[in-house]
Amino acid sequence: LAALSTALLIAPVAYHRWVFHLHEKGRLLRTANRMALLGLASVGLAISMSVTFVLSFVDTGWMVSLFVALTVAVFAGLWFALPLLERQRPSARAAE
Repeated sequence: LAALSTALLIAPVAYHRWVFHLHEKGRLLRTANRMALLGLASVGLAISMSVTFVLSFVDTGWMVSLFVALTVAVFAGLWFALPLLERQRPSARAAE
């Protein structure tokens, strides 16, 4: 997952270098955005799995599951749910 994260987060740079001259900015941005979002998801999963791995040596009970679930929830909440909620809110400029 860490290697996949690295590939997905760096891929938009390489993709931009290869297709920029085609003057298809919309497609470039959509593809780069998808790769970046997938990269963030895989970083969150990689860290969550690392937490699982480390905590499984400390304990094997329900506390491990709780901490892993909290880790996943924090990443999902801050990196995906919060931005999606903000997109749904009317902007301050629209109120002016």
